[in-house]
Amino acid sequence: MKHLIAIILFSVMIFAETYTVDQQKSYLGFEATKFVFVDVEGKFSSFKGQIETDDDNIVKIMGSIDVASLDTGNTDRDEDLRSEGYFHTDAYPKMIFVSNTVTDTHITGTLIIKAIAHDINLTIDEKSITDQGLILKMHTEVDRQVFNLNGFLSAVINDIVNLKIELAAK
Repeated sequence: MKHLIAIILFSVMIFAETYTVDQQKSYLGFEATKFVFVDVEGKFSSFKGQIETDDDNIVKIMGSIDVASLDTGNTDRDEDLRSEGYFHTDAYPKMIFVSNTVTDTHITGTLIIKAIAHDINLTIDEKSITDQGLILKMHTEVDRQVFNLNGFLSAVINDIVNLKIELAAK
């Protein structure tokens, strides 16, 4: 009986694999609309993540983002977004995401921003697992009000922020 359990556990471990997100080949971007017609795009350049698979199926995603790494191409706007009214990066330097459920088309998980946890649903646009690694492209919408992201001029910014995520992992 002990040998059977060992064989089963070993078989499961053969198919399970953990991929580490390659920050240089990945993209975490966002887009918000202000004044109804002006789209502001940005990205985060410092983040870490792991993707667990089992027999070529994604079973778990975990990641953290260094919020201060945000870049919209406008230094004044970036500083405002890092300030207390929005991300308050001095007090809350990281965003955290941990998946709860994964299907072929969606990933539902908990996003934590400013110590506020809220479940989000990511739509999978593309998934590829090969000998070279894993590619995962997703998108979602997040309501910034849920995370209390209300700084200077927030009244002219749409509450819904679009997220675009492209992960390459080995």
